[in-house]
Amino acid sequence: MRHSRLYWWGSHNSPKNSKWRPEYLIETTMNKRYQALMEQVESVGLNPKCIASSVRDLQDENTKLRQICKEDRDDKEALFKKLENMEQLLDKNVVLESSLSDLSSELKGSQANVKALQESCQSLHGEKSALVSEKAALLSQSQIITENMQKILEKNTVLENSLWCKC
Repeated sequence: MRHSRLYWWGSHNSPKNSKWRPEYLIETTMNKRYQALMEQVESVGLNPKCIASSVRDLQDENTKLRQICKEDRDDKEALFKKLENMEQLLDKNVVLESSLSDLSSELKGSQANVKALQESCQSLHGEKSALVSEKAALLSQSQIITENMQKILEKNTVLENSLWCKC
């Protein structure tokens, strides 16, 4: 018994031979992890000797997938910007449609005003024609009256002359 204790004591007292030194523990842990990893590699059907090329292939595939994801993100960002532009255009379109509707209403109102003005103009044109006819008639009557007055003045002058002569 004493011998086993000395061995144990000696293995722990000597830093080179100790199983408890940190390097030994790390090395043992790493070996266990490596063995577990190799078992996992074999369990998925890969050859542990070809693991480096498989890792490279996976890294290449990962790089390709990252590039595809980046391109997809870029495409989505471009589409999002286009969507924002479309929304802005739709907003502008709504404003323009509203303005167009307002202008259409104003145009209908203006058309009604134009129609009323045209009717009024026709009415005034009719009244003007009537006034022109009436003016012509009055002018004609005025000429007749003027001529009659002229004749009366002439007769009056003759009568006055004859009255003067008799006196």
